[in-house]
This record gives sequence, C-alpha cells and structure tokens, in this order.
Amino acid sequence: MKVVIFCGGRGMRLESGNVSERLPKPMASIGGRPLLWHIMSYYAHFGHQRFVLCLGYRGGGIRDYFSRREFTRNGWEIVWINGGFFVFDRRVFDYVHEGDDMPQILGRLIADRQLLAIKHDGFWSPMDTLKDRERLEGLVRDGRSGWQVWPSTRGS
Repeated sequence: MKVVIFCGGRGMRLESGNVSERLPKPMASIGGRPLLWHIMSYYAHFGHQRFVLCLGYRGGGIRDYFSRREFTRNGWEIVWINGGFFVFDRRVFDYVHEGDDMPQILGRLIADRQLLAIKHDGFWSPMDTLKDRERLEGLVRDGRSGWQVWPSTRGS
C-alpha cells in the first residue's frame, strides 16, 4: 500500500523573513527535521514505507531533501509526482460543507466509497520552475505539445 501525501502548502501563516527564503509548509522544521519527515516517520512506524508525495509550492526542495540516501537505507520508497487532477460528478457538492478543506471532503467521499484513483499514462509535465516553463514553451513552439488536443491558434 502506498501512502499519498499532499505537499502543496505554501505555509504562509508560518512564514517569517524574506519571501525568497520561504520554505514550503511540509519543510517547516520541528525538532531539526521537516514536518513532512515526521508525518512519513509516523506511517513508517506502522509498516507503511511506500510514499507518493504530491508536490506543489517549491516541490524541488522537498524532492531534494527526500532523495538523500538515508531514506532508501531505511527502506522508504518515495515517488516525485507534481500534481494530479480531480474529476468529480456534480454530486460531489453534496459532500462539501462551508469551511471544509480538501481532506475533510475526501474523507467523506472515502467513507461512502465514492472515491477512486486512475493512473494517467498520457502526457504529463510539471511547471514548477522557469526551466519547466521554457521547456513547455519549446514544445508548443516546435508543435510537440502532447497535451494540446485542440487545433493550434498560434499566430492567429
């Protein structure tokens, strides 16, 4: 079983100092280790060592930290995906209450067995950095943008 952890928080309520020094919320330090490490260690204690980290804000820093050898030596298997999509039937709004956050909504859907995941085998690319953006722009410019299933309007 894999443990899926959403790691997209900016941690703006935790921030101090310069915006350029801002860490993503999962990397806020507690006892000398990132918050995310504590969460993963909790799961590992109960035998769950396969993690899917859904990265968001400054995901590269999270990826770098958890690519260290100490984690594979401890038997952790970590996968670096940068996002995902939710596709819901309109009945999902029956599960949404004012003030809810996503984990609460997903919890209700899971409890009613109304949530499933489907692996996407098509084109996927992150756009987290300027380098990612430039690469995607190059794909569009070269007519190799695999996600564009509509007729190009470039130059119109």
